[in-house]
Amino acid sequence: MSENRVPPRKSVNGLWIVVSIVALSIAGSIVTIGLKKRGLLSMSNVGELPELAFVQDALRPLDACELRYASRDKRGRRQQLDVVFGRSCDNRSHVVINVPPGWGHKSVGFLLERGSASAAWEVLVEKDDVPFPDLVGALREMVPIISAEYATKKAEYDRDMAHYDDETRKRKADEEARKDGAKSSYPSAN
Repeated sequence: MSENRVPPRKSVNGLWIVVSIVALSIAGSIVTIGLKKRGLLSMSNVGELPELAFVQDALRPLDACELRYASRDKRGRRQQLDVVFGRSCDNRSHVVINVPPGWGHKSVGFLLERGSASAAWEVLVEKDDVPFPDLVGALREMVPIISAEYATKKAEYDRDMAHYDDETRKRKADEEARKDGAKSSYPSAN
């Protein structure tokens, strides 16, 4: 006599409870970290303000989707106050543009980002930390430098990466040729 057993539902329900608790914990951690100083959730987009129209006009033609200045480290301090880091829209090119360092010492930091080269820029800042006149002053000083140097820096980066890729392919081809040559270099045993 065979008895069909149905697995107890309690173990399945218990598993769902554990999974739900873990998911809620992770989501809570992400929100908590994001709301802390330097977290992306604590930043506001001020890119549509009329006082920042010059940013949109000057940077619209660039093939860039991210420009970052004076990001915070894990301790909340602003780092690398003399450069703007840029990323192209295809995620292939990463550029570094030297800028005057004084604004970072005034606690100015920003992230400019957009989804495509044809989209408007979001200008993300920590409103509670960055005074608007200082942000405008920093952008007025840096935007012309970024606008003038981005294309050149991107071309240099792309050329260097292409050279690196060519060298890597050449090394791999040489290694394959060496291995093929090694196999055929031994006399055959008759």
